[in-house]
Amino acid sequence: MRALVFFVALVGCSSAPTKDVGFPAQCMAADGGCNDGGLGDETGVLDDDGMLAARKDEYGPMFDTHTTWTGPTAEPHIRVGFGFESGAGLTRDHRVRVLLDTVGATGALGDTSHGLFFLGGDMRLKVSLLPDMTLYDLYAVGSVGALGGFINDPHGVSPIGVAGGGGGFRLFRSIAVEITFNAAHAFDAPFVGGHGRQDWVFDFNVGARFDLCSLGQWCDLDPIKQTRTDLTCSLYEQATRVCTAAEAAHSREALCASAFTAMSTSDRVEPTLARDAVGTFLQALVDHKTGPQVSIGQLQQKDACLASWRTCGRSYECSLAQKGQTATDHRIYSPYVLELLNALGCDAKGQPTPGACGYTCEDEISPQNEAVCAPR
Repeated sequence: MRALVFFVALVGCSSAPTKDVGFPAQCMAADGGCNDGGLGDETGVLDDDGMLAARKDEYGPMFDTHTTWTGPTAEPHIRVGFGFESGAGLTRDHRVRVLLDTVGATGALGDTSHGLFFLGGDMRLKVSLLPDMTLYDLYAVGSVGALGGFINDPHGVSPIGVAGGGGGFRLFRSIAVEITFNAAHAFDAPFVGGHGRQDWVFDFNVGARFDLCSLGQWCDLDPIKQTRTDLTCSLYEQATRVCTAAEAAHSREALCASAFTAMSTSDRVEPTLARDAVGTFLQALVDHKTGPQVSIGQLQQKDACLASWRTCGRSYECSLAQKGQTATDHRIYSPYVLELLNALGCDAKGQPTPGACGYTCEDEISPQNEAVCAPR
């Protein structure tokens, strides 16, 4: 049985378009008095990012090694430091994120006269390049920041600006290795090296990061909740109007008798499928030509329109499902013949129910959805 359900679901979605262009064009048409009420162009959203939930933040320790040269013949100067990185995603799936690095490092930058200990930080923009970041991720890095050099500095403190970019490799969205190429500029005095005095030096950085958010769920965003729009009651409300029209025409008894006959089944014909039961019932009611035919015809059009409205929603959800997405709203329309009979003011024996026409729906139709399939 489980395999059968899976097969039916697969077949139902296989006919959906592979490219998401919103709702199919026919879903926006006003055929048969059908009006989508502006619901047609919904946006597909991600509930999560693969096997890992979408994160709103990123926090963790970092380790950097920098190498700078003042010329091709000069000795390289190395500084090593630890720091902390924190930031937030600019997109829900954290594909684009901005992070702030704070670091303390020892060594030398360009020469030994701009300090032997450095404090500073930079702001980094990281953009993931792979469609799926679940297992591993390649991303581009752009950074800009500043350092202050202390110790063995004749100026007391040397302000230095650093800017550049590179790339990174991240595994399981937790451990990352980055390589960046930067330019460092001294604002107090030029660097001294093999090419004499120069304001800019080349900086090569290899670093590692670890995201503490990967250890728990405190950084995760809540899944986007899918709303549900159930318009079944709008058919029952229309049926109540048919009952009122029949009451005014003194034909409730004839209407209920025809409705009871329309429910009859026979072993001489093929059984009606459950999904076609309401449509078959309404067609039989129209064929009996009893009661207010105009109102019954409008009821039949209402059912056809709402069924089309539901089908369009299913088609859109299938097209999104092929990309691992879900629609913001799930459309529901599931009328039952017995409920419809009650809304028409008739009981299960084909007699008018006592009192005036009236039917109470469990679900109220919100004002923004009242225009969907409204009669013209």
